[in-house]
Amino acid sequence: MRGKAAGFAVGDDASDKAGAAPYRLILTEDDEPVRNRLAALLRGWQGADLVAECGTLEQTFAAIAAHDVDLLITDLKLPDGHGTDAIRSLRTVRPDAEAMVISVLADETTVLDAIEAGASGYLLKDAESIDLIEAINDVMAGRSPISSRIARVLIRRLGMNNGRDSQPAEPARSLLTARDGHHLGHRQGLHQCRDRRTARHLAPDRAGSHP
Repeated sequence: MRGKAAGFAVGDDASDKAGAAPYRLILTEDDEPVRNRLAALLRGWQGADLVAECGTLEQTFAAIAAHDVDLLITDLKLPDGHGTDAIRSLRTVRPDAEAMVISVLADETTVLDAIEAGASGYLLKDAESIDLIEAINDVMAGRSPISSRIARVLIRRLGMNNGRDSQPAEPARSLLTARDGHHLGHRQGLHQCRDRRTARHLAPDRAGSHP
């Protein structure tokens, strides 16, 4: 592992974009120390062009309107709104762009709202070390990186819907079927087996921050 920042790591996939045009990214995170560390990580990766760093929903709306972006990486609970609104704006203004959530929120309603808004990935930042670069490469390759706890939420919801006559939760089904069985197992193993000590770097920031 080449480097890490506040529980977010740069793995071997950091070189995957060598020689290719970098992904144009918008980062939205209201916790300034966490945002700064994530931004530093992304700026240090040659596969990324960080076009905007945002701490509010309003700033994110402006960045989406101003930049031709490939990927929005967003927290959910922001001081002036919710990250799902940023995802919906992205889908309207930049329909070819992708969105990925990094949040501490893991309840079913929040997860499903984010997916229905258009998120292609959902990672928990209070879980084990997150390989952010690998997750970005996965999203841009058409896969859906999700933390194991989020996968359980989606599987539980699909199981509930399969037992009823009601319409299945299609966004949840789509996010899971975007991952083949090997990728699901790999991702779960990745987040369950990573060194938990790395995640502790987030603890001081979480204590006084918004999710």
